[in-house]
Parts: sequence; structure tokens; C-alpha cells
Amino acid sequence: MATPRDRRLSAAAVFGFVGSVFGIGLWVLAVAAVTAGGLWRQLEGVDVWLVAGQFIVALVLLLLGVRGATIARMAPMRAAVYLAIAGIAGWVTISRFWLLFGPFYFVGALLAWLGRPRESSHSEERVQSI
Repeated sequence: MATPRDRRLSAAAVFGFVGSVFGIGLWVLAVAAVTAGGLWRQLEGVDVWLVAGQFIVALVLLLLGVRGATIARMAPMRAAVYLAIAGIAGWVTISRFWLLFGPFYFVGALLAWLGRPRESSHSEERVQSI
């Protein structure tokens, strides 16, 4: 039978993966719109390298979110940190576009943090094993 901790960690992984799938899909659509749609010509007043840098940063943060979702059950604290960093840094970097899938990272980080092992349980296990 699954414990509440196991359910929280599974939900954290699901939220992280859902956010990453939505994010990667939107990233691919954005890159396609910018390159194939001729949007580069419309961005004459905008620094093109800034936009390209934001695409790269978004991809790195999406991969960090995937990593956080992947390790949610094995290392919940590390997963919570990865998902929180991806959520906060994405919000700062890409702002309104991150609003579509960033909340999934925040919920996943919260659930991974709530599913972390307690300090007292580790010390009790160590005492019992000695």
C-alpha cells in the first residue's frame, strides 16, 4: 500500500513531467514560429541575440525541470531544489510565457519538499541498525 509520502513524491514527478512536456512543446512551437515563420524579420528593433539567449536559457531550465521530475522519488530534496530553480529562473527569464507551465514546477517542488524524509526518522534508523 502506498504511503502519503510515496503519493506526494509520485505527484511531484508527474507535475514536473507535465510542466516539462508542456514547456518543451511550447519551446518547439516558439522556435518554429521564429525561424520558419519569418518572425526574425519582425524583431528588427529587438536584440536578436537576446531572444536567442532566452531560447537557450529556456531549454536549459526545461531540462533542469525534467531532471528534477526524474529524481523526485530517489532524492526529493534535490528534486525540490531543481524544480524550484527551474520555476523561479524561468519566471525571471521568460516571464509571461513561463506562466503556462511554470506553476507545474512550483507545485512539483512543493510536493517533493513535503515528501522528503524527516530528520528524526533517519536518526532512528541509524540507531536501530547499530
